[in-house]
Amino acid sequence: MTASLALGTYRLREVAAAARRAAACPSTAWVDTAPNYLAGRAHRLLAPVLADHPGRRSRRRSASLPLARPPL
Repeated sequence: MTASLALGTYRLREVAAAARRAAACPSTAWVDTAPNYLAGRAHRLLAPVLADHPGRRSRRRSASLPLARPPL
């Protein structure tokens, strides 16, 4: 049995560095991201890393949690 791992980018501050490390690991199969991660900057930071590693797949969540709860 072989395990597949994913990099979740929800709470990462150094998204690009973590993605580079994950891309170097053969067992990392996915990079998971969403439009609101890092206040909308995660996709921009991930783009060059994913372009350099075309074999890595990414999953973009289309429905994500709001950045902050509205006041009651």
